Amino acid sequence: MLSANKIERCVNKSTSSEESAPSAKHVDRLRSNVSWSMYFKYLLKRPLDQNEIVCFKGLIVTHYFFRTSFPCLKEGLYQPDFFKSLETIWQRRDKRNTPKGYGQFNSNYAAILAEKLSFHQKYSEFDGEFSYSNFRLKFDEKRLPNAEAAQRLLGIIKKLMELQKNIIDLTKVLFENKPINSLKLPAIVQLRHESNNMYNCEKYILDKLCEVMDSSHQVDFQTVINLFNGQFPELRKLYDDAAAVNYVTTLKHDLPQEPPTYTPKYLRGDKDKVCLLYTSPSPRD
Repeated sequence: MLSANKIERCVNKSTSSEESAPSAKHVDRLRSNVSWSMYFKYLLKRPLDQNEIVCFKGLIVTHYFFRTSFPCLKEGLYQPDFFKSLETIWQRRDKRNTPKGYGQFNSNYAAILAEKLSFHQKYSEFDGEFSYSNFRLKFDEKRLPNAEAAQRLLGIIKKLMELQKNIIDLTKVLFENKPINSLKLPAIVQLRHESNNMYNCEKYILDKLCEVMDSSHQVDFQTVINLFNGQFPELRKLYDDAAAVNYVTTLKHDLPQEPPTYTPKYLRGDKDKVCLLYTSPSPRD
């Protein structure tokens, strides 16, 4: 266990004002030895509302803890309002107050973390990384009746795609603001990994919905399909952009050129109704 002075030093080093990646050595020491409450205590002492670099680093490190440490995620579930306040603070800053351009990144990233915490509060089937295998196991363990399962899955996937859209929006802004430096890169890497895990969960949910839903869910299912198809080209572009980043081989992907198709079990064999299901245009933002 680290002493209070060492914890504070690690937090300060991880969230320094230098435009470089958070110190991996100090981040790992915090993750291995410190509870969320201790980390958060010293994070709050940092000038998150004043220094754009310190705030961005704090968001990257915090997101990493939420993704990889279940105790941190569990304790952090009660802090969405903190991230909402950071979102508001950085929304109000004009470019004169954020000369390096991280104000918008901070606002978008804080919004993602606030939404992530709210999502995990409501849907305990997911771990911090949105692991597909973990979600599938926990959801199947519930053994919900078909109608109840369909309703819950529809609620989950709509919220997943809202969070997915926010990740797409932030990564799009990060890629548009060249160059991709050593500070932006860890944000892109973990956002992209989380996005891909969410995409795999979305595919499982759509497969599952096809098995358990009936005609009473067709309107909601149509809405979800339109959102999924409309989001797919943006998701593929995000993954293509990430895969093109030099020296980062972990960001390669195997997304197809076109989104997969899904046909509910009760419609299989009825070609006319299946065609109707896919005639609505995909939404464009």
